[in-house]
Amino acid sequence: MAAASLQKNHQTELTMPRSTDLTELTEQNDRLLWHDSGNGTAQEPKMEWKRVPSGAGEETVKTVRVKRWSRWLDQNRQGALTGHQDPVPTSAPFLKVQVGSVPKTKPAKPSVAMALAMARMARHALVGAAGPSRPSRSRLGMAGHLLCGLGPHGPLLRSAKALLRPREDRQVLGGVEMSGVKHGVKHGECCGVEFQQLLIKSAAKELRNAEDLNTLGEIYLLLETFLNFLNYDNVDAWELIAHTAGKRALAEYNAFTSFAEDMASHFDSESFRQQKFHVMKEINHAAHLIENFFQVAWYDHSRQIGKSPVETDINEVRPRFENALKVYQVVQNAADTLLYDAVARYGMIPGTPRLSTAPEVVLVLTVVGPWASVGIVTFWSILRTRSTPLRVFIFGDQAGIRDWRAMMRTVKSATPHVMHRLRFDYIDIFQHPRMIAYFSRLPSECAASNMSKALYARLLCHELLPLDVERAIAMDLGDILVFEDILGLWEEGDHLQPDELLAAASHRSQEESLRQTKPSELNGGVVLYEVSRMRQGNYTEDTLRAAIIGLEKGYQHFCVWDQDILNAMREDLWGLKGVRLLPCRWSIFPMANWQFFWNTPSFWLRELVERRRYPGLLAADHFEHFCPNHILMLHTVFAFEKREHRQLARNVALAQGIRNQQPGSSIKAPDGTRCACGERASLLHVPSTMKLWPWVQRLFRFHSPSFLPEVHDEALFRSRNEQGEELGGGFWGSEDSKDLEIMRQGTLEWARDTGSSVVSGNCATTPTSLGNYAHIDFPNGPAGEVQSLKLKAQTNASQDAHLFFGTIYTVPNGLQSLGLELVIDAFEGTKSILRWGIQGEEIAEFRGRILERGQWTSLWVDIKSSGEVQVAAGESGNVFLDIALDITGTYDLTHGKIYAGSLGQKPAHWLLCRE
Repeated sequence: MAAASLQKNHQTELTMPRSTDLTELTEQNDRLLWHDSGNGTAQEPKMEWKRVPSGAGEETVKTVRVKRWSRWLDQNRQGALTGHQDPVPTSAPFLKVQVGSVPKTKPAKPSVAMALAMARMARHALVGAAGPSRPSRSRLGMAGHLLCGLGPHGPLLRSAKALLRPREDRQVLGGVEMSGVKHGVKHGECCGVEFQQLLIKSAAKELRNAEDLNTLGEIYLLLETFLNFLNYDNVDAWELIAHTAGKRALAEYNAFTSFAEDMASHFDSESFRQQKFHVMKEINHAAHLIENFFQVAWYDHSRQIGKSPVETDINEVRPRFENALKVYQVVQNAADTLLYDAVARYGMIPGTPRLSTAPEVVLVLTVVGPWASVGIVTFWSILRTRSTPLRVFIFGDQAGIRDWRAMMRTVKSATPHVMHRLRFDYIDIFQHPRMIAYFSRLPSECAASNMSKALYARLLCHELLPLDVERAIAMDLGDILVFEDILGLWEEGDHLQPDELLAAASHRSQEESLRQTKPSELNGGVVLYEVSRMRQGNYTEDTLRAAIIGLEKGYQHFCVWDQDILNAMREDLWGLKGVRLLPCRWSIFPMANWQFFWNTPSFWLRELVERRRYPGLLAADHFEHFCPNHILMLHTVFAFEKREHRQLARNVALAQGIRNQQPGSSIKAPDGTRCACGERASLLHVPSTMKLWPWVQRLFRFHSPSFLPEVHDEALFRSRNEQGEELGGGFWGSEDSKDLEIMRQGTLEWARDTGSSVVSGNCATTPTSLGNYAHIDFPNGPAGEVQSLKLKAQTNASQDAHLFFGTIYTVPNGLQSLGLELVIDAFEGTKSILRWGIQGEEIAEFRGRILERGQWTSLWVDIKSSGEVQVAAGESGNVFLDIALDITGTYDLTHGKIYAGSLGQKPAHWLLCRE
């Protein structure tokens, strides 16, 4: 028997007589031995092989794309249904020998059950627009017709894209409701529980046998449409689509390895790069969808056990998620192989800079203490891509300056060509007389640490830079990567308006804007200062005034970093002027805030934390602004309890997600700017706690100069110690109970302002109009004996604002009520009254206006079990109604329901919180 040594990642050939009955080989002690599996099914540790004729009487045996993993998934998907599971393979296919090519296969014909399931689902999805349809004579023929209709240009997706038309979103989307009757077709006839079970079983069966991309694509489209248009609550469908996406991504990866091998003799770098991006997008999509399935399983489990997700141990979801987690690990390992392969490593080697005749770009960098080993990764990324001379000013202390000088000597020794036309100036900001004078005038609460003082120095760079410097770019070190020529950022200064002194990156984060603890729109990590203009005005004095005003206003965690002052000057002194927002590409933040707790590792399984990455990362040097499609946003429905809220979330996900995929699409940020979907990042900024994720640490290590000792993660990102909440560092995503409360309050205020209905904890928002009462269903009602009912309410009603405490019953031709009614500014705003029952007997009144027209009015109601009632208004809580009711032993208002209402057609918005 012939044998050959096994060489991983290299082609292995074995010549055998043609008569040999070959099915498989087994790896044993680094040898390849013949085996006949009989049924062609490969299991660990076996590998599949393929005969390739190579001459008379013999043939060459080559490894084919290893299908062992996908078959293991098939077997274990079946095991998940039967309760039997095989152990996971110990190694992923891309770590084994992979040569040869994937055989071209024709699209597999779907089974009758699958085709009919797709046909029924497609018919249901189209009912709202096209009316009911009947199968043709041949049910299979009809199914095939509709199967084609599910393609990328078919009527189903065309009808979905039609939902993008303004003014029709709600109407058309409502036409694809999941329940009720539309055009005489009953829900149960074509999409009831039995049909859904049949469809899921059919899809699972097809997935077990599917291997080629076409079949996997059909299954994926079926499940995607099922979730979008039929039942987004079906957790089994979420699990199936996660498996399908993972299996399809691995098939794409295998096809790409064949594509790369076929290009070996005529390598086309651009074709290779574009194909690689395509595969990475598929892998990132699959990984992201599996992550969403984890959150679906988590939220669904918490709902079943009657707890909130944050109260639920995420490890309780592990048994349900285990199989998908194995797929996830293999998919993400495949991504790492593509991201950090030899081609990517070669791209990290800088060539001799081709310096143009462009002007010298001035950089301002801050280094305090032994920070050079951390900050060099940012500076190195600038050097690799520059086309212009650089003049670099280092602001720091003596230790930092010495450390940076030593680092530059090392870089020059290893790569002297990289340091061409590069000059440095060093300024000890702790010894500079202007900075000493400035810090003596700055409030003591500001710039408490040495790093903070160094950042304030770049805020005042016009005081420290020579007069021949008219423009400068200030940039953080250690958490920024620059992917394009820094000259492009420099030229952004040419677009400043006459009244603009600087250009800065915007956080562009809804989470940052919801905190509302201080102005926080601008990020100080990348700022272009027009130094000559700063010298001409009162800029220095403005920084001091902004610090004082911010402290007087009680901004939280304020005055520690330079960006606090930038934001306060822009908002409190300059009337939101004076600053130009940099284009998105010059400061991409890797936010995935459509996922729950996207930046809170404690709410993710350990294996997910180790491998999660931003889905816009397509190569080590190529980052894109990622916009999620509809299926990646659909999991948000699980954040809501009520059916109508989940339906609204589904409609938003469908409409916004499809918009995100259209040519020229963009996402509007809270600051009003738009970031184009798929736009390549010129600069990646990973601030604050984002840098703690392992994928970030690996990416930055990869970009560090190879000739330097590797910096340990704890050293590379120890800056987090100076970015904690106690020092005012920005947070990106909820991290603790206090931050969660800030986010919750911000969400409620947003819902109040927009007239949305949201319930969170002991607070709720609702719109009211036309004399109708809305029941405020607080999830955390009073338990046990309660001595009082305390309610704080905010409303923008201008008159006739109603609150009712008690119970309202619906009866023929009217309502019956038992309880206390409070009406604010009744009778055209002349008085406020308390009545027993709706329109009942008046028991107290206050003459005069309470509600502020065109503004929000705060109201407080305190009802004690003894019958005492107090009503107050305004921020100071001035009591204007005070009465004692004799209801002891008859009715306890403290346990009654709460209702809000208003008169008039224009809706009044409410925010109500029960203590």
